[in-house]
Amino acid sequence: MGAGSPGNSEAAHSLLCVTFEYAIQRDSYRSAERSEDRVFAQPVGSGLVVAVADGAGGTPGGAGAAEYVIQRLERVLAEPHFDAFQLRGWVAFLRSLDQELDGRRLGGETTLVVVAINQSGACFGASAGDSSAAILDHGDLLHLAGPTRHAYRARIGSGRAHPAGFGLAHLGGPLLVASDGLFHYATHQAIAEAIDRFPKDLNQATAAVVNTARLPSGELQDDVALVLVRPH
Repeated sequence: MGAGSPGNSEAAHSLLCVTFEYAIQRDSYRSAERSEDRVFAQPVGSGLVVAVADGAGGTPGGAGAAEYVIQRLERVLAEPHFDAFQLRGWVAFLRSLDQELDGRRLGGETTLVVVAINQSGACFGASAGDSSAAILDHGDLLHLAGPTRHAYRARIGSGRAHPAGFGLAHLGGPLLVASDGLFHYATHQAIAEAIDRFPKDLNQATAAVVNTARLPSGELQDDVALVLVRPH
């Protein structure tokens, strides 16, 4: 599954040691079709790679930058010598994307957070900008990537990005990868409760997570994109 279309989708994938399911959701304060966020989920070998890119608002090429990095992600995963489950490869990939976008002068910037989960449930990834990845652990969200964990906030395409790598020995709880349209406007407690509320229906869970970022009127304040992975 490549870049997410408006709405949501759900899929399951079996690993040798871990079974998990995932769902994606994308919405916007304008309309889902006009969202500048992109979301990605794709089985790779016996594992899974998920990502979120948030095109910078206020720049003419934000959506194009987000679309570009997701397309490049799809292409690099198809390369036979690229190891998706090796940390340094992701950091180097994001650095190269920053130089590519800056060199193409598209005028846009984007965040990018990528997480690869191998057949044993170990996670490897990298991020640039303020999109984030977090795991739900006993009712609390623990960030693996994003501004709460790393100080480097320069986006891909700025020519100044400092991608930060991260890893986790074993994915023991739900993994949430999302743009700042979620994490900036919703509390950790509300997000965690929304995930726990629907333990058997990820589509309902992702919709409930998006709702935590809504105003009382039901409107969003920013584009939101997320992928939720639940191990079993």
